[in-house]
Amino acid sequence: MNAGSITAAARMVNLSQPAISRLLAVLEEELGFKLFYRRGRRLVATVEGQSFFRRIEGTLSGIDDIPSIAADVRVNSYGRLRICSIGPLLLGDYLPKATARF
Repeated sequence: MNAGSITAAARMVNLSQPAISRLLAVLEEELGFKLFYRRGRRLVATVEGQSFFRRIEGTLSGIDDIPSIAADVRVNSYGRLRICSIGPLLLGDYLPKATARF
């Protein structure tokens, strides 16, 4: 959907155009509905395809984070710490204790 064509999608993921076409056919078979229809040489998203994409778009965007997440898990680095504080909290011992627990 984001690439605009099978060829562009293939380039994005370093696969061949026929491989992407096969994967698309397998996905449509598993889903039980068509994602695209052909208009000449172009693929056009079906209503079901557009709806499906809208509902999984957030999930798909998280896929790019998988290598980073895997690296964090490998080194037991599971969390992120963001600190925002006002005056006295930085000077007291609350912040050092909180970061030590983290």
